[in-house]
Amino acid sequence: MKEKDYKDQFLNQIDAQEDFPEKLAVIASVITTLGDAIATMAAMAALQQAQSNQNSSNISTDIQSEHSKRLDSMQKQIDYLLKKIERIERKR
Repeated sequence: MKEKDYKDQFLNQIDAQEDFPEKLAVIASVITTLGDAIATMAAMAALQQAQSNQNSSNISTDIQSEHSKRLDSMQKQIDYLLKKIERIERKR
């Protein structure tokens, strides 16, 4: 009985050694898949950041445009008031 146990144990070790490369290949596949997933998440984060920067740039451009419009409006009001003052001074 003892000899059979040794024989079974030896055969199991041989089977385990034969399975070892396949097990390593599976582990490598899992690690590669995880690496690809992390790379995909990094690319998505970079795209979101670029989009956010673009949106910020658009908002900044919109704000500058609004400020420019306000300045133009204020300049027109100043010009109008200066003309009014000149008319008042001429009448005196």
